Amino acid sequence: MEPQTYKQLSDIEERHWWHKARKSIIADYIKEMALPENAQILDIGCGPGGTTVSLTKWGAVHGLEKSEEAYAIVKKKYPSIHLTLGDGNQAAKYYPNKKFDLITAFHVMYHKWIPDDAAFLKMVHEMLKPGGCILFTDPAYQILWRTSDILDMGKSRYTLGYLQRLFTEAGFIVKKKRIYMASMFLPALAAALWDKFRSHNPDTQGLVSEMQVPPAGINLLLYWYCRIEVFLYKFIPLPLGIITVVSAKRI
Repeated sequence: MEPQTYKQLSDIEERHWWHKARKSIIADYIKEMALPENAQILDIGCGPGGTTVSLTKWGAVHGLEKSEEAYAIVKKKYPSIHLTLGDGNQAAKYYPNKKFDLITAFHVMYHKWIPDDAAFLKMVHEMLKPGGCILFTDPAYQILWRTSDILDMGKSRYTLGYLQRLFTEAGFIVKKKRIYMASMFLPALAAALWDKFRSHNPDTQGLVSEMQVPPAGINLLLYWYCRIEVFLYKFIPLPLGIITVVSAKRI
């Protein structure tokens, strides 16, 4: 992620409907994991820390962050997080004598700084306690690739089929995998196509327009629409969306 973007994200992630909806989905998944009391949790690539700090209700949270800008924000804003500045590709070296009950990576694996997905997952597998869990979110469908992904320093968007194979080959049992926010697929596709065909200069300040918080009423409506959609997924799994969520367990 561009350094300027961390400050903007820190300012809006507690209020923006998309971030609130993703955190509610994350909470739903973790509740199903039956983690031990005071679980040991590692969040790789914690960014400005809003999602990371939400994990503290389930245990002691360690955060690993590569960006000095994001690290400084988290250190000041969320002192309860045990924070380490370092490269997620080498996460194991920062915790040589520690095993975790849960390792999370939210919109992290798709970044350029994780060049080898398979090697990254195999390392994560070795950092878990026997029976430990992982929870990953990443952007869905390469067809939705747009300027915001470039600003986010992304390398690829994913399909559930690819993620299933990747996690299985790394030694995990995939417990649940879904794509969410189906209602956003067509607007995201339209935006991606517009980005491809228009002539423009990337926003070098990292001020992506969709990161702005909508007016309060619209923001609340979008959040609850996503929550209703998540409820409907229990009965009607929808094939489209903009975000992949995978939970898996170490064999």
